[in-house]
Amino acid sequence: MAEPIIRLVGEINEENVSEVIEQMGKLSHNNDQVSLLIDSDGGSIEEGFRLIDAIKILQNKSMVVKTVVTGKAYSMSCFIACAGKERTAYPNARFMLHCARYDGLPEGESYAADDLRVLLMEMEYYDKLMKDVLMMAGVPSEEAARLMNKRDTYFNTEEAMRLGIIQREESDLV
Repeated sequence: MAEPIIRLVGEINEENVSEVIEQMGKLSHNNDQVSLLIDSDGGSIEEGFRLIDAIKILQNKSMVVKTVVTGKAYSMSCFIACAGKERTAYPNARFMLHCARYDGLPEGESYAADDLRVLLMEMEYYDKLMKDVLMMAGVPSEEAARLMNKRDTYFNTEEAMRLGIIQREESDLV
């Protein structure tokens, strides 16, 4: 019997992440493995790390979370893909990574230097967390640092395997 499937499609936001965590929690009572299918442009870094934490908690309780990139794993969804114990992708999946960004400064507002320093510290904090996720997946430290210092880096399934983001190309429909 195939393991249960949960889909993470669309934006990484509070609603989608809450739904995925709720489904994983319910499935953890009667299953020892679940597949998380990912097709996302990314989204909220805070919500993404909330999902990564939930995946780690379940895996610490001996549940295997398999992440499968079926379409795209851009931005935060790529880091979520790295959190799986088993990590695969469809042959033509696409990936994209970049350093932390903040899109919340309203046009026409003014900010003091201290405001901007706090924002920079927050972005550096998340850059370190994202680099740690890459390294836990098996991406060498130097490569993780290089990827996190770029604006946007796009790559395919083959390159994702070379980097260590996924372990193999998916050979079954899930």
